[in-house]
Amino acid sequence: MQINLGLAEFKQGQFQAAIAPFSAVLAADSGNSQARTLLGLSYYGAKQLPMQLNILSCLQGPAGQCGTSSCPRAELFVARQYTCALEEFRQMVQKDPGSPTVHVLLGQALDGLERTPEAITEFQTAIQAAPKDPAFISD
Repeated sequence: MQINLGLAEFKQGQFQAAIAPFSAVLAADSGNSQARTLLGLSYYGAKQLPMQLNILSCLQGPAGQCGTSSCPRAELFVARQYTCALEEFRQMVQKDPGSPTVHVLLGQALDGLERTPEAITEFQTAIQAAPKDPAFISD
């Protein structure tokens, strides 16, 4: 339930409010990569950059190639530049097609572009990649 609360806050742009639920998920399961990624993005959106760097180091890296040369992947996503984020996440899926985290991020970018059927497919692919991941098990 905490992951859903965090996602609801995150999607409304309430990044500070999303931190507590995602932190609770990580406290219960430190290996939950979806919660770790979303927590990092929430810290980024809340402009708590030192914490974001600790949590989200996996997404910080070379600048994006879509539209700006100084916009890291996390910034594209949080800034709701979904088209550009979509391209970044598609490249990540090509490199690691079995990563549930990347499929979740790709799904969220598609959802941000209101491409719901494609987003659902990506979320289903994430579940298939990690069917026993507690993030994907509903109560």
